[in-house]
Amino acid sequence: MKKNLITALLLTTLPLLAHADETARIRLFDQNQVSTKLYPNQSCHNTFFSGKGIKVSGGMGSAFGSLLGLSSSKSIGIPETDSTHNLKEKSGVLSKAYYKEYEIPAQQPSTVSMAFLQMSNFTNVNGKVKPRIESTGGSSCSDNVSFIAKPNTDYEANFTNECRLTISEVVKKGEGQLADLVPIEVQVAPKCS
Repeated sequence: MKKNLITALLLTTLPLLAHADETARIRLFDQNQVSTKLYPNQSCHNTFFSGKGIKVSGGMGSAFGSLLGLSSSKSIGIPETDSTHNLKEKSGVLSKAYYKEYEIPAQQPSTVSMAFLQMSNFTNVNGKVKPRIESTGGSSCSDNVSFIAKPNTDYEANFTNECRLTISEVVKKGEGQLADLVPIEVQVAPKCS
């Protein structure tokens, strides 16, 4: 009887353990005048209005929430970084910044697309919000990158002040300390054919 109970427990927990090794998590930021999409299991991107991918903003409700300052972030447990701790600095007039965290497949490509218009306070350098360099070609910026996530690893996507989308590994530090962001290697994600 005891042997059967142990076998039953192992059989029910093994799929959960296997699933944990096959996933990672990513934090993506959004607000009015920002468009962010996630394409799990994909090394290319689609047009923003294609309906494919996961749209971080979630539609008109999120837009009005950002406009009225009512948008709220949704976390699945990624440690806090300077970016989340100083989230108010990313907010603009009638455009509250927020983030959402997603589970993504590990050891498979995922693509992040992000664009913004006239958002000088949206860029991020080493976890600190910095004014965007004006030599990037005007007041808008967009980039599409793909990467392969490591199992059981957390990531965060941000723009640099050179209009480049970076994906950083979130490295937890001691209790009560903000996690570090360590940029990882990404590839330019072409448009899907």
